[in-house]
Order: sequence, then C-alpha cells, then structure tokens
Amino acid sequence: MLSQINLFVQAFNDRAVESLSNFYTSSSVDNWEGTTQGLGGVYNGQGNIRILYDASIAKTTSLSAVISKLTMVTLSPSEVNATFVMHLNGASPALGNITAVVNVTQQWENEAGTWYINSEVWNYQTFTASNPLTSTVFPQWGLQIAGENPNLASEHAFEWHFAPFVALGLYVSILLIVVVAFIYRRPRRSPESQSL
Repeated sequence: MLSQINLFVQAFNDRAVESLSNFYTSSSVDNWEGTTQGLGGVYNGQGNIRILYDASIAKTTSLSAVISKLTMVTLSPSEVNATFVMHLNGASPALGNITAVVNVTQQWENEAGTWYINSEVWNYQTFTASNPLTSTVFPQWGLQIAGENPNLASEHAFEWHFAPFVALGLYVSILLIVVVAFIYRRPRRSPESQSL
C-alpha cells in the first residue's frame, strides 16, 4: 500500500492528470474542503475527479508535494485507510506562487488485485497565493483589480475578450425589440379623424 501512495504522490508532482485519474473509479468520491481557493466541493466519479485535477494542478507551471505523518490502518484484506499531511509548493500563471497544507484521508480498496481510492477528503488547512484575487471563473477580473495585465490568465481567454461584444449585441437586440413594439402598439388614427 505504501508503494501505491508513493505512486500517487509522484503522479501529483508530475502533474499527470491522466495517471492521477487512474487511481479512481466511477464510484469514487473526492471531497475538497477548507481553504480551497474556489475549488471546494464533492466530486463524484473518475471523470469529475479528472476535471478537478485538470482545473487545479494541470494549470500549474511547477508543483512539489511532500507528505508527512503518514498513517495506514488495514480495515480488511481489501480495504486500507490512509491519512497524511500534504505540503504543496508551486506556481501558476493565474495565482502566482502557491503554498498549501492539506490533511488528506483516503480509503483504498482492492478490486481484482488493483488498489483504487474509493473515497477521500482533502481538508485544506491553508492555501496562500501571491495573486489570490484571480481565483474566480474569470481570473482576468482579479488581475485587473490588482492592476495587472489580464492577459496573464489564459483561462476562459476567448470568453473574456468577446464577452463585451456579445453583451453589446444583446443590448442592441433588446432595444430594437422595444422600439419595434412601441411603433406597432401606437394607436393609429382613423382616416375620418385625419380629415377633420
């Protein structure tokens, strides 16, 4: 079991999203709680957990995870509970330098000779970032508020640049509908009243 946890941490350090997702199954549950910089929540199934890792560690340019206080309890021949503290250091184009301390609890299960994470909880004790305002759906907002170049954040760049044009088009369409409705709802004068 120790070798599996070491492989998990190695995949995490390598930012290998596909390798990490292989530690989970369609019935796995991953719960991120605490100070998560906007990524907190319960993620059900391998696909959603892959998306979580893709939205977090895959966006980093460097990442180092070191674990301490590892404890493993064998509950049955096919079930092991592991707890440890993960210390994270890294860098992200949007968040800048990041550090975190996470209490991790994992329940591993053996299915047909292969160990999988059935459920886990990542309780973020601390999560600091040099650009904390950028952890939004549009991190460009946070960068602009901080007086930085919003183009530093690559997430949702297409939407960020074209959203004003979409909004303008929507407002013009609404205004045209109101004008057309006003014109057609104006009472028309009958020919008799015009001749008087």
